[in-house]
Amino acid sequence: MSEDSQATFIKKLVRFALSCEYARLPIRRDGIKEKVFGRHSGRNFKPVYEGAQKVLRERFGMMMEELPLKEKVSLRDRRAAAQRGQNTTKGSSSYILVSILRKDMRVPEIIAPSLAPTTKDEASYIGLYTFIITCISLCGGTLSNEKLLRNLRRLNAEENTPLDTTENLLAKMQRQGYVVKIKDSTGQDEAVNWMVGPRGKIEVGDHGVRGLVKEVYGETAPEDLKSRLAVSLGARQE
Repeated sequence: MSEDSQATFIKKLVRFALSCEYARLPIRRDGIKEKVFGRHSGRNFKPVYEGAQKVLRERFGMMMEELPLKEKVSLRDRRAAAQRGQNTTKGSSSYILVSILRKDMRVPEIIAPSLAPTTKDEASYIGLYTFIITCISLCGGTLSNEKLLRNLRRLNAEENTPLDTTENLLAKMQRQGYVVKIKDSTGQDEAVNWMVGPRGKIEVGDHGVRGLVKEVYGETAPEDLKSRLAVSLGARQE
């Protein structure tokens, strides 16, 4: 591959990554092969990927980070994975863009909500999925549907939100990978639980949960809040 053609592929990958992130779609390896390489698919991926990462870091203050695989938590999923002999250490081959700006630069004045559809709607959506991810994370990583609705009821959002119906909004969060809805049947009963999705783990994660809780408490935060959060989050460290 010549330097000119490699530079062209790097530009195409950067544009593809930015367009995927704008729509909150994962940057899939298959999509890169199709949209970036086309008939040259499968050749020289590594130098193009590394070149695109360099451009994203230096010009946009971002980088591509691989998403974790979805957890196999239901009995059906675990059995299917066992039958296929699925390797749980294998990567997802899907990425999202994450900010690499310093913490002191990650403020609304620098990183404002997107203008699409409006800044207010985008900020509301970010707040809602961060709240839901926080509720799930503080309950040990799994939250029943009943408890989720109970928490949303406190916001007067168990049925509708300012953006859409709660049902539609949760479906959107599932599609975008913020949350995962787990249905598990035991006999005649069906348990419905929620877990944090791959995008939620990377984009919000424990650091986002801690940030939201500290913001809610503000100056009234108890002295042992940090240790309480450590216990609730399984003593995971940032």
